[in-house]
Amino acid sequence: MRRASQGPAGVPHRDFRAPTPGSLACAVFLTLTGPTALAQPLHPAARIHPGTIEVGIAGASTTVDGSTRADVALRGGTFVNAGGGLAGGELEITYAHVASLDVFDLEAWQRPLRELPIYASVSAGGGVRQERLGSFREARYPLGFGLGLRMLAGERAGARIEYRYRRILDDPVRDLSEHQLRVGLSLYLRNSR
Repeated sequence: MRRASQGPAGVPHRDFRAPTPGSLACAVFLTLTGPTALAQPLHPAARIHPGTIEVGIAGASTTVDGSTRADVALRGGTFVNAGGGLAGGELEITYAHVASLDVFDLEAWQRPLRELPIYASVSAGGGVRQERLGSFREARYPLGFGLGLRMLAGERAGARIEYRYRRILDDPVRDLSEHQLRVGLSLYLRNSR
């Protein structure tokens, strides 16, 4: 968004605001799935198979009511067959300077995009967030959804990008909305037929 204001000596100038995490995730998605990306065939080894175990590390930029912070996450999960695609579950532990977050995410459904080593996913997730300030401890409950992409670099490694929306429930002041843009690296264990 732009807004006009008066600069020095009455000269109007425009301030530009940073893009939101959702608009950044859409731009990355469109770039990765555009016409040039769709021209490459999928190598048979670059697939995620049922029974594969994924372990990874990720970083996130999180925005809550206009305040932004950085998070680091460790996660692990597995995949099963689900109606022409894959379903899976993962456990994730996240740390931020202002809070520690233990979240369970359920990956609802994933499918490769047009015979490419790129998997789109839709997820639902929730968990418990423990926040501590000295001896004071409080629990909050994030619930929401995510949209993401897994891009395989081969049979054993890949990268992830994901947009997450969470509604933070049971906050003492009021329920908050949280937006995350998360980028990470993954290792795939037992990924064979």
